[in-house]
Amino acid sequence: MFTKQNHGQRELSHPQLGLVQLVGEGRSNREIARIIGTTEQAVQDRLREIQNKLGLSHRLELMFWHIENQKRR
Repeated sequence: MFTKQNHGQRELSHPQLGLVQLVGEGRSNREIARIIGTTEQAVQDRLREIQNKLGLSHRLELMFWHIENQKRR
């Protein structure tokens, strides 16, 4: 499922990790935009950047990535 499994949290900035946390909580792009004070399009763009950085293709993979990295803490 994950194309680049060895990519870790160190590669994500603190704000990016915050977005991943919100995705991991099951928040929609609309909810995330409201929480961080931006547009849905900006959230979508940032999430796509994060997914590309981690080598992930889908939001669900990002959720699984978040869960897996929470276990490692």
